[in-house]
Amino acid sequence: MIGEEMIDEIDFDGKVIATHPRSYFKERIFLHRASFIMPKVGSKIIVGMRAKEKYPFPDRWSCLVGGKVMHGESDVEAAKREMLEEIGCAFSIEKIGEVLFDLEEFKLLISLFTNNEVIDVNKFELDTSEIQYVKEFSVDDLRTMLDKNPESFTPTFKTLLDKFSEYLENEVNAK
Repeated sequence: MIGEEMIDEIDFDGKVIATHPRSYFKERIFLHRASFIMPKVGSKIIVGMRAKEKYPFPDRWSCLVGGKVMHGESDVEAAKREMLEEIGCAFSIEKIGEVLFDLEEFKLLISLFTNNEVIDVNKFELDTSEIQYVKEFSVDDLRTMLDKNPESFTPTFKTLLDKFSEYLENEVNAK
């Protein structure tokens, strides 16, 4: 399809092995790159409730911002694009790690980012086709929620929260 977004299929080392139209992705799940942002406000994490009609995993808690890295785009460029599309604002970010998921229902290499400046949640202009609302939680509160109702989160969230927690611990230990 002319003008359709293209997504790179990657190998387990992150190297591009093919490029496909976005529509092909729904026919055949393949390993690809994605960028997610888990912003923090003080000691709390801002998470988003996915839209009720959002595929996949509607009506679940997830990283506030995230999406596929398009062909020719870096993970940082994708994170910044998704930020503008989903919350209508931009702030500086830093990469805190990568997580590989190789499951039947999704295969992706996620670059995880967080903010490195103070942000104001009240300035967010949510794309309600993506995110219903946002809320701030402590890591402990999120872990309790995950233990009680894991189905209320996207399948990647726990692993990404673990990666984020490692980052927070390293940040505290560095001081």
